[in-house]
Amino acid sequence: KPIKAFYNFKAQQLAFFSLLKIELKSVFRSLPFIAVFLMWLFIVFSELYSTVISGGQYGVSVYPFTNQMIELIVRPLTVFSLILIVFYSSEIVWKERSLNFNLIVDATPVKNWVFFLSKFSALLLLPIILIISGILMCMAFQIGLGYTNFEFGLYASLFYHNGLQFVVYCMIALFVNSLVKNKYMGMGIFGLIVILSLKADMLGFQHPLTSIGFMPDVSYSNMNGFGGGSSLFNHLAMYWSALGLLLVLISFKIWNRGIVGAFSAQLKQLKYGWTTIQKMSLAILMLLFMGAGSLVFYNVNIVSDYVTVSDQLDFSENYERKYKKYENLERLITTSKKTEVAIYPNQRKYAVKANYILKNKSEKPLSEVFIHERTPLENITIEHADLVEHDSLYRTYLFHFKKALQPNDSVKFRYEIKKSLKGYNEDNSIVKNGSYINHSNFEPVLGYGPGLEITSRIERQKR
Repeated sequence: KPIKAFYNFKAQQLAFFSLLKIELKSVFRSLPFIAVFLMWLFIVFSELYSTVISGGQYGVSVYPFTNQMIELIVRPLTVFSLILIVFYSSEIVWKERSLNFNLIVDATPVKNWVFFLSKFSALLLLPIILIISGILMCMAFQIGLGYTNFEFGLYASLFYHNGLQFVVYCMIALFVNSLVKNKYMGMGIFGLIVILSLKADMLGFQHPLTSIGFMPDVSYSNMNGFGGGSSLFNHLAMYWSALGLLLVLISFKIWNRGIVGAFSAQLKQLKYGWTTIQKMSLAILMLLFMGAGSLVFYNVNIVSDYVTVSDQLDFSENYERKYKKYENLERLITTSKKTEVAIYPNQRKYAVKANYILKNKSEKPLSEVFIHERTPLENITIEHADLVEHDSLYRTYLFHFKKALQPNDSVKFRYEIKKSLKGYNEDNSIVKNGSYINHSNFEPVLGYGPGLEITSRIERQKR
């Protein structure tokens, strides 16, 4: 008697979980995964034990706050997760073809999305397994030390602040392996993409929109929470997630079933057969990608002062060439400081009104004063002196005394500052539930600033 087959959604759902189970069994039984996973557990245990219990290089044990525990495992988590994604993205996608079993499997009455999602889900679960095991290890240390305030919400943030980047890399890996002709080529190309992304700064791709998959590190403190860096992370998360989902959609459209076709055949396959839902998804993702990218560009390049490493080096070079002549100029010494600071935490700004007394403690009369500002000044005056030069580009002021200031004579020095954080600018001196502002955050520098010079010997020789 013939058996009646079912091809409804429930049947496809059962097929998905069956294929996912097969994919995960294949991964878990493989020696590379076992080796990487055991090494991950050993590294996490070593990091936690050496810092929390042994006290690290200074012999000072760290109290096992949840945020402290997370900071210790984040860096190795990134390394081991990327190793698994690079290797198993190709292994999982090309498994049936490597065993010459693809024609039989692909001939089964299972929809494309079942094959596609089962492989994608299996790949996504690999970094998730590392995150979960890392969290359990951290909690085990906390329990062993008698600390029970686990802050589960903070542990859960690992899946967003770190796991989301791995999801984006999984999407890119799936796309690459959908285009290439064999798994080794896919592994090599995606591995190169990861390396270039991690070393983007060295290659000149310093803008957050140009470093593939880049999301800034977001750290948590018990005083300031996740701080100001979370805004940039959230916007980049939308940007890269939209791009990743676009690549996933394209990967699904060109998904190879049966004999691998030529690239021209994949392009032809991509061109036709779009459903209404797929077209709407494509349009929404493109709008989200462009919208999030525009938001990041606006905050980085327009609201804030975007400065590349090359720009900073040019600034340092020109500053030194132009103002090095003032390096040996005698400096006035501050003998009295009266500073009034108004703090506006919710507006992320503060205002400073300062009254100093400056004294000439040298043995020679002083006729001019060179000043370099750390933070743009609203107003600046020196008693009995005229401002003769102000360079807004290099933030310098040159004052000439109407009559040379004699040794041991003093003058009044006043300045005002209004500092506000814009865009993605971070400054932990002002937070919503507390502030810590040093004079070094805003106080103008009396004299030439050698700290602004280029310190790299190689870079100095180039210039």
